[in-house]
Amino acid sequence: MTCENDNGSSPEMAYAISSEIAGSQTVITLDLQHMGLSERPSVFISEILRFLAAAASPDGVL
Repeated sequence: MTCENDNGSSPEMAYAISSEIAGSQTVITLDLQHMGLSERPSVFISEILRFLAAAASPDGVL
């Protein structure tokens, strides 16, 4: 998970890392920069909760 306008951890970097990890997903938050968690915490919280709920489901499908 990274932000659309993050120069330190760019979307391109996130996609490259994700492509090397089987079953991974990439989430890019729009209109945010490097401190997206501070800029718009609700976006990050909802994605993290979605991930945790899927991981806890019986089939484990994200």
